Amino acid sequence: MLIRKSLNNRRATSRQLAEEMQKVTGKQLSTTTVKTRLLEAGLKSCRAARKPLLTAQNRKRRLLWARAHKTWTVQQWRTVMFTDESRFSLVSDKLVHVRRRREKYI
Repeated sequence: MLIRKSLNNRRATSRQLAEEMQKVTGKQLSTTTVKTRLLEAGLKSCRAARKPLLTAQNRKRRLLWARAHKTWTVQQWRTVMFTDESRFSLVSDKLVHVRRRREKYI
């Protein structure tokens, strides 16, 4: 049951899984026990893969924009201001971990 719950919600932490198991079974499990059982089942906690920076739709839009502006003159380009984009966050970007089967990443 623990393994099935972990596979259904791969982002669930060991603590969340332990609490959920306690609600279902009425027995208290430590987070260490949960981690151990999941590792025995071949489920390892690892960092979630990052999504690509540009989606297919964004790439298509950029290509359309580039094609629309490829015939611009130098004078037209002088009216454009290019700036660097800086990424900033108002809150911390927490690392997201998911559980995966070991054999996928050996």
